[in-house]
Amino acid sequence: GTAITYWDDGQATAAVRLENDTRQTLPAGTISMFSGGGFSGEARLPRMKPGEAQFVFFGLELDVEVDQRVIEQQRELVRVEVNGDQSGGVFHFVQRGKHEVTTHNRAGHAKKVVVALDLPRNAKLSGASEIDWDESRQQVLIGVPTPASSTAVQTYSAETNHREAFNWQSLNDEQLL
Repeated sequence: GTAITYWDDGQATAAVRLENDTRQTLPAGTISMFSGGGFSGEARLPRMKPGEAQFVFFGLELDVEVDQRVIEQQRELVRVEVNGDQSGGVFHFVQRGKHEVTTHNRAGHAKKVVVALDLPRNAKLSGASEIDWDESRQQVLIGVPTPASSTAVQTYSAETNHREAFNWQSLNDEQLL
């Protein structure tokens, strides 16, 4: 597997992206991790069918921090559906944004930092060097290679579709503009 630092919700975790590249199902069990000639941690490995990949978490990562910010964002109304009874309906929006992820690595060796994004699976991403999907957590991920004792910045663009139900009587000026 590939050693990574998994960043999600303000927390860095030491992890491995493990892929079952055999023709056999791997049974669930305990897996021990070793790095740099020493023990790094243990984790519970879920049952894995051939071709499946999992992120296996085995400890806190103290040398990595991540900052995320929205550079620009816009929302465009693309369609309005009205209920058959005329009581309300659904607004359909496309949201486009440019985002920046900054990773800080205090370790004396390079790290691959994988950052979980608050985006739906069908989001359209561009600009990220690596894009992945965490099936167990249902999260879009981007990979940010970060050199030793260094900072790395990655900018990406995201486009997502949103729906918002409305009731005619509760509409406000902001929703109408």
